[in-house]
Amino acid sequence: MSSGARIQLYYCVEDTPSTTPTWKTVRRVTDSLTENVTTATSDSVADTRFKQGGMATESESTGELEVEMSVGLFDEFWSAVAMNDWSADVLNFGGNARKTFTFAKVFADTGQVFIYRDVRFN
Repeated sequence: MSSGARIQLYYCVEDTPSTTPTWKTVRRVTDSLTENVTTATSDSVADTRFKQGGMATESESTGELEVEMSVGLFDEFWSAVAMNDWSADVLNFGGNARKTFTFAKVFADTGQVFIYRDVRFN
């Protein structure tokens, strides 16, 4: 079990495939990012004659992110909500630019890292 004080959350904009992104720290109040995995029982039998058990068939990342707003700190998130790009410090809502992010949730005290790809804001 991890201590809540040792959890770090980072994000990057998914701009260019196969390019190492610049990770940014998410200043947050709370987050409930989690992954729900659906499994199915496998009926296949190997040479040991034992069934192979369950296998993952579907995975969905869900959750909420609560932040305290700061000027300029969450401009990329606002841009995703507006589905538009900033232009001369102006953001028009109602565009058609779908933006996605990758989040990395690091549990520093237990050494666990969870990656959430293709995250969209609504």
